[in-house]
Amino acid sequence: MWHGTSQAGAVDVPKFTTASVNALPGPRPEVNWEQLRNFGKERRSPLTTLVKAQQQEKGAAAV
Repeated sequence: MWHGTSQAGAVDVPKFTTASVNALPGPRPEVNWEQLRNFGKERRSPLTTLVKAQQQEKGAAAV
């Protein structure tokens, strides 16, 4: 799909199939998105604790 131009020339915009979009992970109810959006710059994201917890669960399940 051609969409506008840039200094480098035409810009290609990828199209995604419905299946590709449906394959994306669903919403995460355990995340307070409003609080996350208002989180200060240059601070460690609170999502890192969520990721670490998930990694630990996967590691424990593999044992």
